[in-house]
Amino acid sequence: MDPLIFFACLLVFICGCFIQSALGFGMGVLAGPFILLLEPRLMPSAVVFIGMFMSAIVWYQYRHAVSLRFFNLCFF
Repeated sequence: MDPLIFFACLLVFICGCFIQSALGFGMGVLAGPFILLLEPRLMPSAVVFIGMFMSAIVWYQYRHAVSLRFFNLCFF
């Protein structure tokens, strides 16, 4: 991959993740089409991977607010 395209994709993902953290949506919706235009081989795997990684970071950041009691009532 061309380094210029790599850094452009990186910038798109950074902006998408920033918008996702600020508004609650945007990483896949806004970054996806730009990534598809820049480097079609990265779709959809890169968007899914970065989305899962970002969700894991948010879960870790707010882990004290996660309540598993709801799952115990529903499934057990």
